[in-house]
Amino acid sequence: MSSFTSHRSWAALLGMAAGVTAMGLVGSVAHASAIASDNASNYTGALSTGSTGGTGFGSWTVLTADANSPPYVGNYLDNSNQAIATNNDSWGVYSNPGGSPPAPPLAPGRIDLSRPFSGALAANQTFSVAMEAGQPNGIGSEVYGYSSANSTPATYHAYGVPAYGFSLQTSTPGAVTAGTTALSVANPFASPPSSASYSADTFSNPNAVFTFSLSALGPGETLNGQSNPDTTTSGGYVMETNITDSTGMHSTLSGITDAQTKAGFSAAFTLGAGNAYTLTLTSVGATPTVLDTYTGTISGAINGVDLFGQNTASNGYFNSLSIAAVPEPATIGLFIAAGAGLLLIRHRRTV
Repeated sequence: MSSFTSHRSWAALLGMAAGVTAMGLVGSVAHASAIASDNASNYTGALSTGSTGGTGFGSWTVLTADANSPPYVGNYLDNSNQAIATNNDSWGVYSNPGGSPPAPPLAPGRIDLSRPFSGALAANQTFSVAMEAGQPNGIGSEVYGYSSANSTPATYHAYGVPAYGFSLQTSTPGAVTAGTTALSVANPFASPPSSASYSADTFSNPNAVFTFSLSALGPGETLNGQSNPDTTTSGGYVMETNITDSTGMHSTLSGITDAQTKAGFSAAFTLGAGNAYTLTLTSVGATPTVLDTYTGTISGAINGVDLFGQNTASNGYFNSLSIAAVPEPATIGLFIAAGAGLLLIRHRRTV
């Protein structure tokens, strides 16, 4: 065996050993760097303003926007063994606008579960939350419309834009802000097919610097400029991802699917240098896989989180809030260099 080949073999072995050493060190640092954590198993019932649990977070504030009587908005402690549950518990939310097609629309509804951090999220820190869909459509939401009775073709009316997700905010809002947005509701199965566009009710968090939400679009429906191309399958829902950051709202139909939301996933927001961020969606279970990744920038400090649902067709679930520090690339490099140095000294002594 030539000396060159031998050197390459040794270098490869040294690199692998250094990598293992570095991963062990990084794992130890990451494990020791937990800043805040909480999960639903720390509670015995529904969240209310003043509820608290876990470590590193302030107390909850529960906000509701609902003019229905009886109310169709609220939260509860779910014990049905959801995929994201801890000890069979997760936080369930519902925010139905009330009524069923072809009944007239009632008032839109929204629930916000907000809580502050102990300090502003810093660069190289990650906030994460587990989420899961309700049934039957998507992450507990679908475009809401109804068909006027005895109308040929059917006349559709839209009310309440659906959304389910979370905001990272400068401070806990005293109330959410009502507004409207364009919404198209279609009935491709009518004869002839019919559709109409409306300014549908919506809500927003005035203190949010980043928002991630999902909506389920039925066949032919259009929301935030994205349209479900399926006009032939009854119940053919697709998921729309909506992200709002310093450059505005970004909506897409690519990424996470209806089935993946129902199976549960974790959303991890990592703040980088210069207010850059990376949002990573990862499946839950024995073999987690990355479902989608988004990058961008924010404007403003992040001092808390707001979990919300609005106008949802079915319930959605949250769990496992956490904040953790992420080792900087330079630090990881030092770990690798240190591991390689130790192994090289060992090798020289052996020789």
